[in-house]
Amino acid sequence: MTRITIIGAGLYGAFAAKKLSKVPGLEITLISKKNYINFVPSVPRNFVTQNLDGYSRTLEEIFGDSITLIYDEAVSFDDKKVTTRKNGDVAFDVLIVATGSILSREFELPNTVDSAVEHFKKEFEQVERAKNITVIGGGISGCELVGELAHKFKDEIAKGEKRINLIHSNSNVLSDHEINSVRQSVKSQLEGMNVKLYLGQKATLDGDKVYAGSEEVPTDHIIWTTGVKPNTPDSPLEGLKNEKGEIKVKPTFQTVASPNIFAIGDCVDFVIKAVAPLKKWNSVLVDNVIAYVQDKPLTKQVVPPTNTDKPTCGVSLGPEHAAGQIATPFGTFSLPVFLIVQAKSKTMFKGRLSEI
Repeated sequence: MTRITIIGAGLYGAFAAKKLSKVPGLEITLISKKNYINFVPSVPRNFVTQNLDGYSRTLEEIFGDSITLIYDEAVSFDDKKVTTRKNGDVAFDVLIVATGSILSREFELPNTVDSAVEHFKKEFEQVERAKNITVIGGGISGCELVGELAHKFKDEIAKGEKRINLIHSNSNVLSDHEINSVRQSVKSQLEGMNVKLYLGQKATLDGDKVYAGSEEVPTDHIIWTTGVKPNTPDSPLEGLKNEKGEIKVKPTFQTVASPNIFAIGDCVDFVIKAVAPLKKWNSVLVDNVIAYVQDKPLTKQVVPPTNTDKPTCGVSLGPEHAAGQIATPFGTFSLPVFLIVQAKSKTMFKGRLSEI
């Protein structure tokens, strides 16, 4: 039996574990701090629903006894073993690192489903109680969270009883990976939802006060959606990571540092790490892991994204508003709002994890 160890039970790690568990001759071990998988793109909706119903599944429900589950933190790894905090060393023949990223406090969920539900209840209590909520960071996560809050509290906002602020250092919302028409649509829709936008200004704190540039922003509750970092365990392997701590991979998802270590998802050195290419990227990863085990050439590859790419994406702004774009060989074009609302905003992918 060939021992395959996977670190991280996010979307990429869980999908890979499920597919590889069906391959004869492979012994799969999955190391995860959490005993469940949650659909991270749905977290902005979880803030207002205060539950994970339809947005999470326990690992035991998904895998049963088809693989070995170790609930622990991977502290470090080399090309032969993973060292965990409580369970010691886990030896492997092939390693897949899918540890994702370190998110802001509000988006980083606890290790059990019950504690995650409590997390959202406490977060909701704070935003419900606050009169002036400030979200710092106007990327997709920040815009989606603001959209959820603006929809949930639209009556209070209209009456002047609550205010939602969004501070973003860029001169427009989102990033350069979104086309101008999509960015302008999101900006206009948020303004139409009475969100106060502070664009082209860096957020700073002075005690309890929040500033956008030199202007004080009325705030009694802050939510950060900036500062996401790769969640990569320590490793002595030379050349494994870049200066940002991201794992350097080839288009095959094989790491530059060691041929028997693969990596995928938010922890790798791809400019764009969205889940839109989940199935395609996982198919390439799994096929190449199998080829490596069978001592065959790794023929499957992806085209690594570049800084100028504008990929297919959708931005939900609560259950009734959205904007999005589609990438084609002829360019990237905006999509009708109703299509994104139907495809994403109405459910925020509720039930998507049933595909695993």
